Amino acid sequence: MKVRSSEMEISLEASREQFSTFHSTIQDFILSSKIHLTIELESNYDPKPYKLVHTKIILRKGKVSSIIVDNQNLILEGSEGFLNSLSVNLPVEVESIPYHVHYDWVSFPQFLTGGTPELVLEAIS
Repeated sequence: MKVRSSEMEISLEASREQFSTFHSTIQDFILSSKIHLTIELESNYDPKPYKLVHTKIILRKGKVSSIIVDNQNLILEGSEGFLNSLSVNLPVEVESIPYHVHYDWVSFPQFLTGGTPELVLEAIS
């Protein structure tokens, strides 16, 4: 998976197979007693048209749901409901490639608030 960002937009680019694995990882994390989980990312590439390449995704359980850019880390923090919602909205079974979907506070106001960066989920194969 590749994760890049600029200000208020974060791109998470992966194959359907990688999104399927990420979905399973999130589901397993929800069911576990762990409070956080770090996922290492591919990071040796040009971020253009974005500004920053992320080296890790950090999943964290918490009361407040948020999408946070912290240096080169993408932090996805929140309730089991938020993490589950994110995982079931990953483009795992899409037929048309390339495909992208936006996960943001406009589409998911029950989990995210205004000013939260937009997450663009891009299936590339």
